[in-house]
Amino acid sequence: MLRSTVQVRRVNCQRGCRESRTSERTTKVNCNSAPGQYYAERSLEYERVYTKPERQADLSQLHTGVGECCRGRRVLEVACGTGYWTASAATTAAHITATDATPEVLKVARAKRWNPSRVQFQLIDAYELHVSIANVGQRCAT
Repeated sequence: MLRSTVQVRRVNCQRGCRESRTSERTTKVNCNSAPGQYYAERSLEYERVYTKPERQADLSQLHTGVGECCRGRRVLEVACGTGYWTASAATTAAHITATDATPEVLKVARAKRWNPSRVQFQLIDAYELHVSIANVGQRCAT
């Protein structure tokens, strides 16, 4: 069973600002920010959360589960971010189409070592997703 180590509470103001409060820190997103700016500014620091020693047991179980879930399948990954979870799926999936709406995070994802015949990245907003999903066996949002 996975342990929850951080409680997250999201607060929305009337203008659409978001604030995430966790036991570790509070992150505020400016109401006037362009969509995706928050993620673009943090693209190089995303994966630091996965290096924390207290999370390793849970992450190991999740990596195994993602690999098992995607084994031999064609996968559409929505909001792939930096490709952290794409890597787990890529070990067993037949093919992955990984999408995200933020160019900066896709740049980080594309910079990793991938088998180009099995992993494809596309800059696509999840709300405007036009990828044919007829041949996709598994869909996931990370």
